[in-house]
Amino acid sequence: MKGAYWTSYEPPSDFSWSWKKIASLFKVFAPAYSTGKWLGGDTDYRVQDGYHWLRNAKPKVIWRFSCLNHLNVPKTSFIYWAAMQGRLMTNDRLVRMGARVDTRCFLCGLADETHQHIFYNCPYSFKCISLLQQSLKINVPADTLSRWFNRGHGGTRLQKSIICVVYVAMTYAIWRARNKARISDYVLYPVVLVRNIIKEVLTRFWARNKGNLTRREADWITSIEA
Repeated sequence: MKGAYWTSYEPPSDFSWSWKKIASLFKVFAPAYSTGKWLGGDTDYRVQDGYHWLRNAKPKVIWRFSCLNHLNVPKTSFIYWAAMQGRLMTNDRLVRMGARVDTRCFLCGLADETHQHIFYNCPYSFKCISLLQQSLKINVPADTLSRWFNRGHGGTRLQKSIICVVYVAMTYAIWRARNKARISDYVLYPVVLVRNIIKEVLTRFWARNKGNLTRREADWITSIEA
């Protein structure tokens, strides 16, 4: 690099691969030194500042509180993440990949199977979510629940945490019910599915709870268990 400014440096072709990879970062960071100083300011470069500048400003993921809850089972978090990203192998995705499959929903048979249909528009899913919301004492459209959590609603922190866990478990249960219907043409009644989900989540909660509940939280959990 002797005699050359680092922002325009080009490594010779006979230099090592590792040095070429390091040198490639010079062009990446060159725009931040357009005035000869880091971001045109008086502060020196820090690794933390460089990282945030490099990754750029990213929009907040509104469903992160649901997916990363410590009460979640890993498999439910993964299916929920895949569903939110639209990466589950639904029939419409399989068709786009060239597979010859029936595109109808396995749960209702009334419409093409898409992520939006399975988790929000399918009559079976709609019934399950309606029963779940009745049990949890909330009245919010299913496709706006994540925004509802993010805005700080949902009661106390504990109540919000349990609602998030139950909602993630519901997403997993609906996908599992879809797979069972695909194989055996058998689907659990929505009321049974919801009851099983709530029982499983509360059993896991009581196993980890230290007993420090407010009267409001205790009454709310009691009403769910009833």
